[in-house]
Order: sequence, then structure tokens, then C-alpha cells
Amino acid sequence: MNRRDFTLTAAAAVAGLATPAVASPRLDIASEIGSLAELLPLHDALVASDLIGLLAHRGPYTVFAPTRRAFDRLSYQTKAFLMSSPRRPELRQIMAFHVVEGAHSAFDLMGRTTTLRTLIGRPLVVDGRGSGLRIGTTHVGLAEIQASNGYVHQIDQVLRPA
Repeated sequence: MNRRDFTLTAAAAVAGLATPAVASPRLDIASEIGSLAELLPLHDALVASDLIGLLAHRGPYTVFAPTRRAFDRLSYQTKAFLMSSPRRPELRQIMAFHVVEGAHSAFDLMGRTTTLRTLIGRPLVVDGRGSGLRIGTTHVGLAEIQASNGYVHQIDQVLRPA
């Protein structure tokens, strides 16, 4: 493209003659989580707890997704304990506590306190008053991932049901 063509193309875009492409979400929540290196420990835990299929085929859901760093904060003994076969029901409870029904964007959660119901029926309180989103002391990232069947919000801790 020569300089003249570039200038004309840029001028048309500024004038509103070019319509920007809007990407629609293509992947489901399970695929989005599995495609990001930062969320692979969560993906492994969801597979081990038999929740990955639910997040692939149904919804809408919102997942508060602990990052790799959040899982790294757990001791090796805790991770080994939860991933062992006899402890899978406990792992399932913990992972299901990170999933709520409905599609809740960061925009929807900002400016108020919202109580959401997790898959295990327990309330999850998201505080959107202030400069960001929090679940207790857990920071919720504002850069959400929109999937075809809901949202994924990265969090900096693994949540535990009370």
C-alpha cells in the first residue's frame, strides 16, 4: 500500500466510512479457560472435578477463575491432597464455588455489592464499590473474558466455601 492509499484509507476510517469489525465470542467457557496458560491449573482442577463438561455445553455461567499464581500460593500438600482420588468431592465443592449461574460482566458488578449464588448453593458476595471488584480480600480482575456461554473473571486467590 502506498502512502496515498494509506492516507485515504485512514481518512475514510476517521470519517466513519469504515465499519470496525466486532468479534463475537467463539469459544465456550471451558475452551477459553483451556486456551490460556495463566488458567491451565484451573482447567486441570475443573477436569479433575468433572465440571469442565458443564462449562463447555451449558450456561450462561460466570466463572471467577483463580490464576496460576493463585494456585501457586497453595501449598504442595494442599494441592496433592485435593487432587487425590478420595478427595475429589472436596475439590468439586471448591471448584463449584467459583462458578455462578448467569452472565455477569464486570460492568454489571461495578458500583454496588452483588450477592450471587454459586453452583453449590452458597452465596458469593462481589463488592463493586470502590476502585475495583473484590470477593472478600480476593481481587477480581476487570479484564474479563467473554465466552459464548458467559464470562470468566480472573482472581488472585483460590476461594474456599465458608
